[in-house]
Amino acid sequence: MKEGNCPWVVLVSSPKETGDWVVNTLVNEHRCAQSRTIKDCNYKFIATNIVKQIDSNPTIPVIELQEDFIQKFEMNMSRMKVHQAKALAQKHVFGDFHKQYAILRDYGLELMEKNPCTNVKIDSHTEPNVNSDTRTFRRIYICLGPLKEGFKANLRDFIGLDETTDSWTWFLEQLSDDLELYSNSNFTFISDRQKGIILAIAKLFLQAEHRFRLRHIYDNMKRQWKDKELKDFVWVCATATIKRHFEKALEELKKFIVKAHD
Repeated sequence: MKEGNCPWVVLVSSPKETGDWVVNTLVNEHRCAQSRTIKDCNYKFIATNIVKQIDSNPTIPVIELQEDFIQKFEMNMSRMKVHQAKALAQKHVFGDFHKQYAILRDYGLELMEKNPCTNVKIDSHTEPNVNSDTRTFRRIYICLGPLKEGFKANLRDFIGLDETTDSWTWFLEQLSDDLELYSNSNFTFISDRQKGIILAIAKLFLQAEHRFRLRHIYDNMKRQWKDKELKDFVWVCATATIKRHFEKALEELKKFIVKAHD
């Protein structure tokens, strides 16, 4: 060995007769300082060791992954290397997005074949080149047949909407076709105060009642008023089923906080 190099070495072999690993040479002497830079610690190695973290917490920041990995393995690595590793691990956990979108139409057809009366609609952006074989995905609507038929059979004219899309008019148009809702249908919708939902319901269902979730109303109020008792006053107002009881509850709220009442 050249002067200055560490003499530590271990040589092993596996004899065919036994198949076990045997140490043939061991020089257990070190002359080198500890190094935290390991050549084999590439982004692929890191990705293999963070798959479980990505699976349980897909939005974990790169810097947090880097700190955890350094602490666990006591090795140095760049932020860019961890960023590449995270992208590879996400691809392993969630699959290739391009490949998944390519089979989206097949997925919709399979749903309709296996679930009678199911409706699937895929909307895509129009490509500038009309001869192009590809389309850019925009949004998808799925109404499972058994759920649709069960809703109709239940005859409960009540629909709750979650704040999950910015295409409310398009979504409600598809839903109205499936549930046979019309502009004069006497339905009650409940939602958060998202502007898009309010405008879409007012446009498509002229006779419908539109009410708002108490939790959303209270969340907006408690940003300004931190009193814990406020929730009790608001809840009494919301659960009143007789007009005079409601008005009395409002008066009690007014005595507590005038601006909250207003």
